[in-house]
Order: sequence, then C-alpha cells, then structure tokens
Amino acid sequence: MRFQTIFCLCFLSTNLLSQDSSTSARFSLGAAAGIAHYNVTNYRFTGIFGSFPLKPRYSAAATITYGIVNFVDQAGFEISIQASYSYSSTGSVNWSGVDAESKWEFSEIMVWPRLIVSGSLSPFIEIGIGLGSVTANEQYSNSYIEEVQHSTSGPKLGIGGGISLRLSDCLRVDGYSQTIHFLKTVEFSANRNNWISYTPATFIVGARIVYSL
Repeated sequence: MRFQTIFCLCFLSTNLLSQDSSTSARFSLGAAAGIAHYNVTNYRFTGIFGSFPLKPRYSAAATITYGIVNFVDQAGFEISIQASYSYSSTGSVNWSGVDAESKWEFSEIMVWPRLIVSGSLSPFIEIGIGLGSVTANEQYSNSYIEEVQHSTSGPKLGIGGGISLRLSDCLRVDGYSQTIHFLKTVEFSANRNNWISYTPATFIVGARIVYSL
C-alpha cells in the first residue's frame, strides 16, 4: 500500500511538471502583413477643389512577444511590442484637367497586452498603446500647384482581436484585426486660408506568423 501511494505521488508530480514545462512562457518573433483602410472616407485636396476617398492598401508589422503566462487553466496572457507601417492613397484622380494623388503613411511602435484562450485554436483580444506618426503627401501634375506634405507624430491607441492556430510547439499563425486611433488632430493647409482637420484611424485585417524561441 505504501509503495502504491509513493508511485501515485511520483506519477502526479511528474505529470504536473511536464505540463508546466510545455506551457511555460517564452519569447517569440513575429511577422505580419495585411490590408489597411483609413476612416478618412473623403479626403479633400488643398490644391484643387475635390474630395476623393482613400483606397485600402497594405500594412506590415514585426513583433516580439513574451508569453503565454497562464493565470487560469484555460486562459493566459502575453505581451507584444509591435512596429508597424501602413499605406493608403486616393490613387490618381483628375480634377479640371489636373492629375493629383494623395498618399498617406502611418507608422507606430506600440505595446499590445493580449488575453488568449489556451488550445490549438485560440481566440484572443488585445489592446495597444504607443507612439506613431502620420505623413500625407499631395502631388500634382500641374507645376503651378505646389506639392504639399504634412507630417506629425503623437500617441496612438488600439484595440483588436482574432484567432490563433497553433501548428506546432514553436509555430503558430494568427488571423487578426486591429483598429489604431491617432489621438491627435492632423491639420492640413496649402495657403493658411484653407485649413482642413482630420483625426485619422487605421483599420487593419491581416495574418501574423509567430515563431517561439
């Protein structure tokens, strides 16, 4: 009886240790790509009279992550540092014989704490905070209209979520969406008599490959 009790205790302790080692938190590297769209649905040019929508373009990001730290049996959290870049434009538009294009570039470095459910197919939610910049450039085919470039930087706040598919102990693929708000008004002016203000936000849908070290 004593031998059976000792054997059972040893088996349970070994099993628990193996579970802890398989779910221990690790550093991971990730790369992401997706489609970016801005909430500036009707961009108003400063050099011509016309409003045109910004078209969805692309987004790319690199991440370093620490996790997953389990705080209950079926859920845990991880934290990511994400550097990302996204781009959009009106495309080439024509107004009264003048070809024009507006290009928008967003870049940011943000911290994303993430709540994730354990399992091979794991839903997650996340919030992000950090700093970033916005650059908008207007180009015209008419040399009499001066090209205009606006750039500013400030704080950003984001929210997101998605589903993580674990392919192996070291590799997973995340499908995600993020909305990143620029917490600062961007003011545009070609001649200081035509002020235009935007508070842009970026909506991103993409996929992320994460490799655990």
